[in-house]
Amino acid sequence: MTPSTPPRHLLVIAPQCPDQGLLTELEETAESLHAVLLDEELGGCEPSPPGVASLLCGLGVGRAEIDQSVRDAADRAGAAEAVLVIAFLGHGTTLGQTPKLAFMASDSHEDVATSVVDVGGLLTVALDVPGVRGVIALVDTCRAGGAVPDLGGLAGGVRQGATSLSLLMSASAVESAHGLAYTRTLVRVLRDGLPGAGTFLSPEDVQEAVDKEAGTSSQLLTVIGLSLDARSWFTRNARHRAGGTLLGPLGEEDLRLALDPLGDAAPALPVLTSDDLTRLRRTLAALGRHPATADPPLAYALRTVDRLATAVRTREFLLSSWPGSLPKSERIRRAYVTAVGRPASASDGDELLRDCVESLCLRVPRAKGSPTAPLATFVAALAVEDGLAAETPGLTGWARGIGAGVELVDAFAAQARRAAENRLRLVVSLHSALADEWPETLLVWLLDGDTLVGREDFRCPPTQAGVEQRLGAVLAWATRQARCTGFRLRRIDIAAPSALLACWRPEEARLGQRLGLHYDIVLRWSDRLNPPLTWA
Repeated sequence: MTPSTPPRHLLVIAPQCPDQGLLTELEETAESLHAVLLDEELGGCEPSPPGVASLLCGLGVGRAEIDQSVRDAADRAGAAEAVLVIAFLGHGTTLGQTPKLAFMASDSHEDVATSVVDVGGLLTVALDVPGVRGVIALVDTCRAGGAVPDLGGLAGGVRQGATSLSLLMSASAVESAHGLAYTRTLVRVLRDGLPGAGTFLSPEDVQEAVDKEAGTSSQLLTVIGLSLDARSWFTRNARHRAGGTLLGPLGEEDLRLALDPLGDAAPALPVLTSDDLTRLRRTLAALGRHPATADPPLAYALRTVDRLATAVRTREFLLSSWPGSLPKSERIRRAYVTAVGRPASASDGDELLRDCVESLCLRVPRAKGSPTAPLATFVAALAVEDGLAAETPGLTGWARGIGAGVELVDAFAAQARRAAENRLRLVVSLHSALADEWPETLLVWLLDGDTLVGREDFRCPPTQAGVEQRLGAVLAWATRQARCTGFRLRRIDIAAPSALLACWRPEEARLGQRLGLHYDIVLRWSDRLNPPLTWA
């Protein structure tokens, strides 16, 4: 379900506390978080009214100012029926043995209860303000787990518990937090987005991603006492784009691996559109002019971006400009097996096409030969099923655009060779055998697709040796028949009773050389062979 979007009000509080020691980059971290949450494409919070600060950070942010700012923000959110998004960053402690967070303002002193901020109490107040659609809170301090509001008090409060809370705490009530690493990672996750997470990132999505990247064990408290029409959301997902994501999991992973070695010189992600990919290519190319970055990792990154661009262009061609019928999942899977020789991913529809094309561009290219040959084989396989020729204008335009003109012609030629080799099929049936005995007659058909080319019966001694010896005469007859068609016989289907199937390997039969060296042998159960009456 897509979350509804009531107004969202923001308050970020990050005071420096001289009594506890100044925190490095506290102000910068708070400003980054504030900017992400105000970004209309991400956090979606509204700017504060003129003369009202939604960011309180640095020295001079006292306890009384914090207390009043939270109350005022809650009142404004209630009047606007808005969600209140609030963050507390800085020093935190506990007083005595009570596992309750004491947030340190600029004028706070350790073990002086009247000088510290009761975050849990302020959250309780905000949640009980009529009209507030919910509170989303982040607490990144030592002992952050002690910020839990008074849930019992809320149940008996003005709203009688009809409220909603998502409280993300960077540490437990007995743990320390280290250098605001949690918030810095959170900002990075919100800016980059999460692949496959949909349009909105829930607090659960954010918690899982930040813990995984930062190696933390944060805590999330969710209270749903208000009947809302959708789940709460932390931010919009920067990776989501209408009509599906540009890159799939494989593309995302290979791009990240290609850019990571470049360190700070690498452009910021994510890549959401074809234009983003073009700009990334241009930025990487400019790095090559500087000796410090003109190295193999940069060349690898450029190659990866180029292959991703080919994948994106091919996918758009197949979905928008394909001169045949729109490829279905089954056809995509068959074409992928033709190109790669192994099954495709378990996805379906557009995702299957994206995953297959990315795999062909990024993972299948060979150490020797053209890197676009597997992709050309895939496209040619789709084209052959649609009855398209290599000279079809749309196909040639696509191939020239990605530098695969010759590869496409070669792929069509290979398809034609394979079709010719598999066109003829020799069917040899041993179904006249009784019980577990060998037959006295081999019934033989030569087929060109579904068309009968020839039909013959061959008498043989009812032994394995007799049957195998008679196969020589069968092949001689089939070769003469095949010569009339102009195609070579490669495939032999042999149908036999189950008793013979268990002990006979016809591909091992020696007719000068092993039969399986020159023919593709398919062994079948004879009871499943029901030739049409027209073959008789």
